[in-house]
Amino acid sequence: MIREKDLMIGDTVLVERAGDVIPYIVKPLAELRTGTETKIEFPEECPVCSSRLFKEEGEAAWRCVNIECPAQVVERMIHYVSKDALDIKGFGEANIKKFYDLGLLKDIPGIYKLDFEAISKLEGFGAKSIEKLKEAIQQSKQQPLHRLIFALGIRFVGETTAKVLAQKVHHLLDLKKFSQEELQTLEDIGPKVAGSIVHFFSSEDNIKMLQELENELGITMTNNSKQMHGGGELDGVTFLLPEHFPHLKEARPKKWQKREEEKY
Repeated sequence: MIREKDLMIGDTVLVERAGDVIPYIVKPLAELRTGTETKIEFPEECPVCSSRLFKEEGEAAWRCVNIECPAQVVERMIHYVSKDALDIKGFGEANIKKFYDLGLLKDIPGIYKLDFEAISKLEGFGAKSIEKLKEAIQQSKQQPLHRLIFALGIRFVGETTAKVLAQKVHHLLDLKKFSQEELQTLEDIGPKVAGSIVHFFSSEDNIKMLQELENELGITMTNNSKQMHGGGELDGVTFLLPEHFPHLKEARPKKWQKREEEKY
């Protein structure tokens, strides 16, 4: 469309509302060009790591697929500590970038291996703020499994899909056993989402990271909500509500009957 309409950087363009809502570029006003306009050239390399960009069939976006790209490494960590993921308070975007630039943090496992003595020497990091950060990092190890799945940043896997996946496994690495076809039988998981999940868990680097998080750093990767079902003092006990025995209503105290009449 850019080429067909001969759009250039610096152009003045005619815009109308398509369907009375969406701004739509009709054409450039070529008569207003000054000669300083430049052609729009699509990038071929990542602006950060210079890796060749890749575009999936049917998509518009060009992506850097270098897993070691510094920009991606930083963004993965920012997502991992975010509120809807593992919610590590006091560990926001600014601190992630600062620690990364200073060489104090290089990957997700590094979040749990921070050199707090070095951090204490940085401006703005007093004893109290460091203690709070330590506590938040420690608490993140016990977050529910669905939060961890979402925190991993698997493409196309949002919060809802993460909950669906968590309910289908006892341990996070059980997802490694699922085929793309099996994943598609789960609620709201289509071919693209299933393919992305399979791709993530087929990566040796990702598996090594998860094993390090669990075995060396103590991150919980089991679905504790499943473990809680059954085995309690009330296990096997059947409860019957009064509504199941309407003929007993008259036998109950008058004040109970009055409350039920008001309720219904």
